[in-house]
Parts: sequence; C-alpha cells; structure tokens
Amino acid sequence: MTTQYSVTFVEELPPPERRGRKSGIWIDRLKPVMDLPDRWAMIAEGPYGNISRKAWLLKKVNDDGTDHVAKPPGVWEFAVRSHGIVMDEYGEIVYDKDGEPKKNGALYAKYVGVPDTGRVSIADDIAEVVGEPE
Repeated sequence: MTTQYSVTFVEELPPPERRGRKSGIWIDRLKPVMDLPDRWAMIAEGPYGNISRKAWLLKKVNDDGTDHVAKPPGVWEFAVRSHGIVMDEYGEIVYDKDGEPKKNGALYAKYVGVPDTGRVSIADDIAEVVGEPE
C-alpha cells in the first residue's frame, strides 16, 4: 500500500484513540499500596530494561491528560532500582552482549494520596474506575 498525501482542513482535531482498559492488572497490583500511603513498596522485579519500561509506562500521561496505564486514582510515584543480577533456570549468571552480567531491576511504587478534588472518599474514586463490587 502506498501513502496518499493531501491537505484537508478540519475544524478541530479528532479525539486520540483511547488505548488500554479502564481496569487492568496494575489496578489490582497497586490497590494494596494504597493501604499505607507515603511508603514505598516493591511491586515487580525482573530484567532491568523491562522494569524500566514498566515504570515509564506507569508514569506516562497521554496528550489528553489521562494515564497511559490504568491505575487507581490518586497521586503516585514510581522508581526503579538495581536488584541483583539475572540468573538463568540453572542458576548461572546471564551476560549481555558486552560480557557484563545482566542486571535485575525492582519497580517501586508509593501512593502519595488523593489530590484535592472535593471528593469525600478515595472509595468514590476507586468505584468510578473499577466499578461497584458485586
């Protein structure tokens, strides 16, 4: 297929395509962190590059101001730290292409709290995102 080029003026931009879901694995993984606000919790570990990408996606905000990855409402902080080295299924160190041991990473999350929205309870915000319990 070849690219077609033309100029068409529009009154306004169409809304961006909404990617992702309103619920997802990160909502379930982050809910326990909300029980102890302002405390860091390790929520994932694995090869450093994969963990760094997860942190980046969790921090990313779309052009329309929505979170790129669905997570419980509120203010969140995320950080990645080295966490040992990668071992294979036989307990042997895994090396990168330069002969250096591959590093594991750990993803940490901290729930800072609810922004001042005038809402009475975080439960209202959670229900809005994940729905009422059945």
